[in-house]
Amino acid sequence: MTLTAEQIRAARAMLRMEQTQLAERADVSVETIKRLEGAQGPLKAQYETLKNIRTACEFAGVEFTDDAERPGVRLAEDRTAAFVEAMTEQFAVSFKACLETTVRRNPSLVEGPKKQLIKAVLEDVAAILKHTLPNRLPGKN
Repeated sequence: MTLTAEQIRAARAMLRMEQTQLAERADVSVETIKRLEGAQGPLKAQYETLKNIRTACEFAGVEFTDDAERPGVRLAEDRTAAFVEAMTEQFAVSFKACLETTVRRNPSLVEGPKKQLIKAVLEDVAAILKHTLPNRLPGKN
């Protein structure tokens, strides 16, 4: 995933979002946002940091164009649909990781009674809803 300093600045401007708001939603420090926005061109940073920033902007209604020659951003035509799409993608990634870990720890869940598998799945979903998604959702706690 490539993200440029210009894309972050443009996305934030389109959303009328302060650096502090983006930092909070992306779960990174304000200093990180300032440092990245102060750069030029493709950013060199931890993958997770860039992903968190991009996801926070997508949740807020910005779409990134991934054209390597002409990277850009635009407001989503339907911000609700953009939010739902970003949220669904985030949840799917988190759920897959949780489920994979659960099944690897206890392979008998796949072969055992459905009730045990359903219970494990529900516990994974509860963990995602409790711990992962609140940090990604827009708005105040």
